[in-house]
Amino acid sequence: MDDALWVLFTALAAALAHGYAHQIAHRDAQGHPGVRGVGRAVLAEWPLVVAAWPTTLVLWGAGLGWWRWAGIEYVAFAINTVLLLGWGLLAARAAGRTWGRAVRIGCVDALVGMAPSPWSAPC
Repeated sequence: MDDALWVLFTALAAALAHGYAHQIAHRDAQGHPGVRGVGRAVLAEWPLVVAAWPTTLVLWGAGLGWWRWAGIEYVAFAINTVLLLGWGLLAARAAGRTWGRAVRIGCVDALVGMAPSPWSAPC
Protein backbone atom coordinates (compact mmCIF):
# COMPACT_ATOMS: atom_id res chain seq x y z
CA MET A 1 0.00 0.00 0.00
CA ASP A 2 2.90 2.34 0.73
CA ASP A 3 4.21 1.95 -2.82
CA ALA A 4 0.81 2.89 -4.26
CA LEU A 5 0.61 5.98 -2.06
CA TRP A 6 4.13 7.02 -3.01
CA VAL A 7 3.38 6.70 -6.73
CA LEU A 8 0.29 8.87 -6.32
CA PHE A 9 2.08 11.35 -4.06
CA THR A 10 4.96 11.64 -6.53
CA ALA A 11 2.55 12.29 -9.41
CA LEU A 12 0.73 14.97 -7.42
CA ALA A 13 4.01 16.62 -6.38
CA ALA A 14 5.29 16.55 -9.97
CA ALA A 15 2.02 18.08 -11.24
CA LEU A 16 2.19 20.81 -8.62
CA ALA A 17 5.84 21.59 -9.35
CA HIS A 18 5.39 21.53 -13.12
CA GLY A 19 2.25 23.65 -13.06
CA TYR A 20 3.86 26.21 -10.77
CA ALA A 21 7.05 26.32 -12.85
CA HIS A 22 4.99 26.73 -16.02
CA GLN A 23 3.11 29.65 -14.49
CA ILE A 24 6.29 31.33 -13.26
CA ALA A 25 7.99 30.90 -16.65
CA HIS A 26 5.10 32.49 -18.54
CA ARG A 27 4.22 35.43 -16.33
CA ASP A 28 4.75 38.81 -17.91
CA ALA A 29 7.38 41.25 -16.69
CA GLN A 30 4.82 43.70 -15.24
CA GLY A 31 2.49 41.42 -13.36
CA HIS A 32 2.45 38.53 -10.97
CA PRO A 33 0.55 35.34 -11.73
CA GLY A 34 -1.81 35.52 -8.78
CA VAL A 35 -3.39 32.64 -6.95
CA ARG A 36 -5.97 31.92 -9.67
CA GLY A 37 -3.31 31.81 -12.38
CA VAL A 38 -1.19 29.39 -10.39
CA GLY A 39 -4.28 27.31 -9.60
CA ARG A 40 -5.22 27.08 -13.29
CA ALA A 41 -1.66 26.11 -14.25
CA VAL A 42 -1.56 23.38 -11.59
CA LEU A 43 -5.01 22.05 -12.54
CA ALA A 44 -3.88 21.90 -16.18
CA GLU A 45 -1.45 19.17 -15.11
CA TRP A 46 -4.27 16.67 -14.42
CA PRO A 47 -3.12 14.29 -17.20
CA LEU A 48 0.10 13.66 -15.28
CA VAL A 49 -1.87 12.53 -12.23
CA VAL A 50 -4.29 10.46 -14.32
CA ALA A 51 -1.34 8.71 -15.99
CA ALA A 52 -0.20 7.49 -12.56
CA TRP A 53 -3.56 5.85 -11.75
CA PRO A 54 -2.99 2.49 -13.48
CA THR A 55 0.19 1.87 -11.50
CA THR A 56 -1.41 3.13 -8.32
CA LEU A 57 -4.43 0.86 -8.76
CA VAL A 58 -2.33 -2.22 -9.55
CA LEU A 59 -0.16 -1.67 -6.46
CA TRP A 60 -3.16 -0.81 -4.32
CA GLY A 61 -4.99 -3.94 -5.45
CA ALA A 62 -1.98 -6.06 -4.54
CA GLY A 63 -1.84 -4.35 -1.16
CA LEU A 64 -5.50 -5.21 -0.56
CA GLY A 65 -4.83 -8.83 -1.47
CA TRP A 66 -6.78 -8.86 -4.74
CA TRP A 67 -3.77 -10.55 -6.38
CA ARG A 68 -0.30 -11.71 -5.42
CA TRP A 69 2.16 -9.05 -4.35
CA ALA A 70 5.21 -10.97 -5.58
CA GLY A 71 6.20 -9.74 -9.03
CA ILE A 72 3.47 -7.08 -9.22
CA GLU A 73 6.05 -4.47 -10.26
CA TYR A 74 6.58 -6.39 -13.50
CA VAL A 75 2.85 -6.37 -14.18
CA ALA A 76 2.70 -2.62 -13.51
CA PHE A 77 5.72 -2.10 -15.77
CA ALA A 78 4.08 -4.07 -18.60
CA ILE A 79 0.79 -2.16 -18.21
CA ASN A 80 2.62 1.17 -18.30
CA THR A 81 4.60 0.14 -21.39
CA VAL A 82 1.44 -0.87 -23.25
CA LEU A 83 -0.29 2.36 -22.19
CA LEU A 84 2.64 4.46 -23.44
CA LEU A 85 2.57 2.66 -26.76
CA GLY A 86 -1.20 3.12 -27.04
CA TRP A 87 -1.21 6.78 -26.01
CA GLY A 88 1.65 7.54 -28.42
CA LEU A 89 -0.20 5.76 -31.22
CA LEU A 90 -3.47 7.58 -30.50
CA ALA A 91 -1.79 10.97 -30.19
CA ALA A 92 0.07 10.46 -33.46
CA ARG A 93 -3.12 9.40 -35.27
CA ALA A 94 -4.96 12.41 -33.81
CA ALA A 95 -2.16 14.60 -35.17
CA GLY A 96 -2.79 13.17 -38.65
CA ARG A 97 0.16 10.80 -38.93
CA THR A 98 -0.13 7.65 -41.04
CA TRP A 99 -0.61 4.30 -39.32
CA GLY A 100 3.00 3.27 -39.96
CA ARG A 101 4.40 6.46 -38.54
CA ALA A 102 1.97 6.36 -35.60
CA VAL A 103 3.09 2.83 -34.71
CA ARG A 104 6.74 3.93 -34.83
CA ILE A 105 5.97 6.93 -32.60
CA GLY A 106 4.10 4.69 -30.15
CA CYS A 107 7.03 2.27 -30.05
CA VAL A 108 9.48 5.10 -29.35
CA ASP A 109 7.23 6.36 -26.55
CA ALA A 110 7.18 2.86 -25.05
CA LEU A 111 10.98 2.58 -25.34
CA VAL A 112 11.47 5.95 -23.65
CA GLY A 113 9.23 4.71 -20.84
CA MET A 114 11.44 1.65 -20.45
CA ALA A 115 14.67 3.65 -20.29
CA PRO A 116 16.20 3.58 -16.81
CA SER A 117 16.19 6.79 -14.88
CA PRO A 118 19.62 8.24 -14.14
CA TRP A 119 18.37 8.75 -10.57
CA SER A 120 17.26 5.15 -10.02
CA ALA A 121 19.30 2.79 -7.92
CA PRO A 122 21.19 0.07 -9.79
CA CYS A 123 19.63 -3.40 -9.65
